[in-house]
Amino acid sequence: MKRFWIVVIVLGFLFLLYGNAIAGKMTRGKVVVSIGDDFVNKKSKTEYFLQRNDTTLIPVSLEQIRDFPPPHSGQRAILSPNGKLRYSKKTGITFNKISGEIRVLIALIQPSDEEVPWEAEKAVEYFQSSKDFFEDPKQHSKVTLLVKTVGWLKSQKTKSELTSSANSNYFSPYVVSEAISLIDDSVDFKEVDCLFIVVADNDRTWTSAMATLGKINNSTNEGYVKFSNVRIGSDFFSNNSCVNSHELGHALLSQHHGAGASTTKENECGYQQDGAEEYWDAFDVMGNSHSFLSALRQYLLGWLHEEMVSVISSSISVELYPAEVVSPDGKQLVIIEIGSGKYFTIQFYEKELESYNKDDSIGGLLLRYHGGITSSDYGGYDSVVFLQENNNYESFLHPGEEICGLGEKRDITIRYVSLEGEGENAIAKVEVTIEGAEPTPTPSPSPTPSPTPKPSPTQSPTPSPTPSPMPTPEITPSPSPYPTPTEPATGDVRRMNISSSSMKGENSILRIRKGKNCEISVEALAEGPYGDIPVSNVAVKAKVTRENRRIVRVSPSETLTGENGRATFTITAKKKTGVVKVTFKAGDVKKSIKVKVIK
Repeated sequence: MKRFWIVVIVLGFLFLLYGNAIAGKMTRGKVVVSIGDDFVNKKSKTEYFLQRNDTTLIPVSLEQIRDFPPPHSGQRAILSPNGKLRYSKKTGITFNKISGEIRVLIALIQPSDEEVPWEAEKAVEYFQSSKDFFEDPKQHSKVTLLVKTVGWLKSQKTKSELTSSANSNYFSPYVVSEAISLIDDSVDFKEVDCLFIVVADNDRTWTSAMATLGKINNSTNEGYVKFSNVRIGSDFFSNNSCVNSHELGHALLSQHHGAGASTTKENECGYQQDGAEEYWDAFDVMGNSHSFLSALRQYLLGWLHEEMVSVISSSISVELYPAEVVSPDGKQLVIIEIGSGKYFTIQFYEKELESYNKDDSIGGLLLRYHGGITSSDYGGYDSVVFLQENNNYESFLHPGEEICGLGEKRDITIRYVSLEGEGENAIAKVEVTIEGAEPTPTPSPSPTPSPTPKPSPTQSPTPSPTPSPMPTPEITPSPSPYPTPTEPATGDVRRMNISSSSMKGENSILRIRKGKNCEISVEALAEGPYGDIPVSNVAVKAKVTRENRRIVRVSPSETLTGENGRATFTITAKKKTGVVKVTFKAGDVKKSIKVKVIK
């Protein structure tokens, strides 16, 4: 017995030495991003890994990511001995042109304790809608999917062994290596661009799906081969083509999520935004429904021709044709530059021409805000569509309406002048006014990027290094429609104080009468040499849950602290009474207050 304990102690000591050796070693590699979509619970999660040259993956936690915004897939990075991930920040907006044939291999995997749910031949039938979607000329597609199927292949692993230990809704990363090992002898992975893994699942064990953001290196019999992967349960795969197309958007096109925000008029033409919600874009397959990719995504993929796009920084009048018209006589997208790598886009969405979105209540002039990849509590999004208050699926502007106060200087006004015709003949007349800027007499064509080699089917769908016609200053993480020219500080906040003249103490309940409002001061504090000190230039976000937005509204949704370390928000009570929670976040620190709306 004593010998046994001696052996255990020695082994433990050796493991400790080995662990310290690994921890003290600098590791180099490329960033791998994997996005998990839990559509049932309306949540996503983003996993980051550092892939070494031998293709092994080292998990990277959010605490290890110091810089903001989060790293992009394919960026070179170093994991330092102290556990911090260091990488160069990616700046500007770049094209990610993808065209030609994309080869998709559907691998059907049967766990050892699961029955086959349907015949293997059915896989192509279930996948057909997604194939048609990506090849549809109405979204100006320049790709063709070549689809092959292999399976069902019997695994020696059980469903529990293929399930994530952290979250039973998701797959384990082991699923990818298991699928590769099962089909490696019969497949040349050099002929694969995306491995679409479908695992037999008759009881909805996996209510989530996962996909890599573009291609990554994989170890195969042919050596290291780059291809993307999707992991999905057979029930999800056979019953929801929207999910299949969404995951392919991640894997094939390296696309992040779209978000939406309830946007209401504050003044005669101004607006208030209650904060963005991930997935909440029903006009884009990267949101929460089976709609075409947004016009901007099509443009950056090289699908939407430059003649159909106006990139402006001054006032203009333009006639917009529906984004779904294959060969319009004019523009289909307006990009408004607002500086600091941020911009707005306008597109005209005509429901009658949309082949996949079956919701008849949506359509109209769509306005989106773009400012880089923005992290939410779970995953991240790269665009926010403006929506009517309390309506997830209706555009903000209708004919005769306008929205003003946009941009860093709040000097941009967009007016939906009129709508003429219908269907493919519909034309939306739009006026963009930028105060102090000279008007543009004629819509100018967007700048033409330097020509890049046409990507082959084996090339990774990573952003082209060709300079983009879009602005290139560094993108800040704010999703707010009130961007500021000053870059916020990061990682300094230790705690927050919240105060108001209407609160008796810091932890007391804030009481507001219906229709009234009051100001809240949020102080961000960092650790100083003699105690906590106020820290300026820090982004503070305010959040109210979707169901509570009918009771209170907080504006702005995000702002920066001043020289005194304080940020000011206005909380407005609406027509309903009740008690709600308002949460403020600065860096990694969150603090909430209770707000009671009374008669």
